[in-house]
Amino acid sequence: MRHLPVFLTVFTFTLFRVSAQDLVYPNMPYETLETSGGIISITEFQTGFGAGDVSVPYSKNFSGFTTLVGSQINRSFIIAAGTGLSIYDDGSLVPLFLDIRCKMNFSRLTPYLYADGGLLLNFSNLDETQIFMNPGIGASYSVFRKFAVNLSTGFLMQTGYSVINTFINLKMGVICKF
Repeated sequence: MRHLPVFLTVFTFTLFRVSAQDLVYPNMPYETLETSGGIISITEFQTGFGAGDVSVPYSKNFSGFTTLVGSQINRSFIIAAGTGLSIYDDGSLVPLFLDIRCKMNFSRLTPYLYADGGLLLNFSNLDETQIFMNPGIGASYSVFRKFAVNLSTGFLMQTGYSVINTFINLKMGVICKF
C-alpha cells in the first residue's frame, strides 16, 4: 500500500510518454499535404446551379475553372489570389478574387473551410462587372507529400444589375505544393 502512489505516478508518466510517441508506418511515410509554409497552387473545375430567381441574366447555372497561386501561412491557413473563366447561360465572366482556407489536418483526408470573394469581370461590357462572395466547406485527400485532390461545395452570391444571384456550387481540383 505504501508503494501505490509511487507506482501510480510512474505508471502515469510512462503512459503519457508512450502515448506522445509518433507512430511510423513504413508503407505510409506521410499523412497530410506538407504543412510547412511555402507556395501553393490550386486548380479547380466548378459548376453551379441557380438557387434563386433564375429569370435574370447570369443566374441559371454556370461552369468553368479557376486557378489560384498563394502561400501556406502555417499548418492551417492558406491565402491565395486567383482567376479563371466562368461560363454562364448568358455569357462568360472572368473571376478575379482572393481565397482564404482554414484546414483541419487530421490525416490524409483533410477537411477545410474556405471563403472566396472578388470581381466577376465582363470584358464584353465592363459596366456589367459583378462582385461575388463564396463561402463553403470541402475536403482534400493527399496523394503525395506535395500533391492532393480536393472536392468542395459552397454557396455563391453575386450581385450586379441591383439583383443578388445565388448558386449552390461544386468544385473539384488539385493542389500542388512548391
